[in-house]
Amino acid sequence: MNELVQKHIGKKRIFTVEKKGVRYQRFEEGKYIDELYKWENIGFDETIISQLPSKFEMLLFGSLMMNVLTLTIPFTLDGNDKVIGVIIGIFTLATILITKKLFTKKFEKILTGGYPMSFFYFESHKNDVDAFIKVLKKNKIDFLKHKYIDKEEYENIESYYTRLNWLKDEEIITEEEYKIFKGKKINPIIGF
Repeated sequence: MNELVQKHIGKKRIFTVEKKGVRYQRFEEGKYIDELYKWENIGFDETIISQLPSKFEMLLFGSLMMNVLTLTIPFTLDGNDKVIGVIIGIFTLATILITKKLFTKKFEKILTGGYPMSFFYFESHKNDVDAFIKVLKKNKIDFLKHKYIDKEEYENIESYYTRLNWLKDEEIITEEEYKIFKGKKINPIIGF
């Protein structure tokens, strides 16, 4: 899964895994935004926010629906009880469907780092978001390992060991990999 598309109440966001990072595309405030979040700036500390509508919002919505219903009934009173029953039934069904859509528990998972990334989802899409985050983590580790594991030709040994420590601390390399790379015979070039 190298792409995650999220649609919710008129919003569409697309996250795509690329070689150098994650492309984040969205349409916001009347303009199209396309950004690349580089792997070095993406963190994986997660914060999960669950959102339920407030009781006030639900009561306001219920009140609004009841007002619409009471305004609709007088215009259908022509003595045909079946028509009134059908209209009330359709209205009740529509209200239930709208209420279910509007007042479903929503979640937002935020990954902190240089670029905080947020993913919204309903419980039914949680596995998709988690699978995509797992792909992000793997790609970040692979990218950073490939970019930073080898000693550069003119790099001094202390800075290389500092980088290896950073890779280990960030869990990009394992303790075993750390020992292997630190134990390699490195012939540092001193001077010019």
